[in-house]
Amino acid sequence: MVLIPNDKIFSLRWLKDYSMIVIGSFILAVGFVFFISPHRIVPGGVYGIAIVVHYMTQGIFTFWPEGFPIGLFGLILNIPLTIAGIKILGPRFGVKTIVGFVLSSVFMDMITYMRVDGDAPLVPDVLLSCVFGGVLVGFGLGLIFKSRATCHDHCQTYPDAIGTTNDLC
Repeated sequence: MVLIPNDKIFSLRWLKDYSMIVIGSFILAVGFVFFISPHRIVPGGVYGIAIVVHYMTQGIFTFWPEGFPIGLFGLILNIPLTIAGIKILGPRFGVKTIVGFVLSSVFMDMITYMRVDGDAPLVPDVLLSCVFGGVLVGFGLGLIFKSRATCHDHCQTYPDAIGTTNDLC
């Protein structure tokens, strides 16, 4: 029961995979912070729930006056999903996925706190923000999935689990 994949550490394949995870997580976070979240667009999944909680908790906590951080809440929700994925799919599921969702959450909160203009939308048009945000989030997820990892809502966990536990696939 080792959580380390078969790739040799510091090999060219390992470096390529983890570079794509880091770059993809950053691009995904930029899409959420600059385009999706400022217009209060709620995509499905973990980060959609996190955006709702973020805006519902504005002014409630004195230590987070602007609301519960989206990345932190996404991290809290992703932990049980990852544990379930490791239990169902085995321990080799874990390392790249953990790196992906932790980096995505950290980048989201880091970019949010480094923004000069706060939560102001980068593009005033909601439809244009949807398009730009969707392209950035999709491109970031594509890079992450290309490295055989998942980070956003564990959308590949469920089909893999069904295919593993049933004879449907």
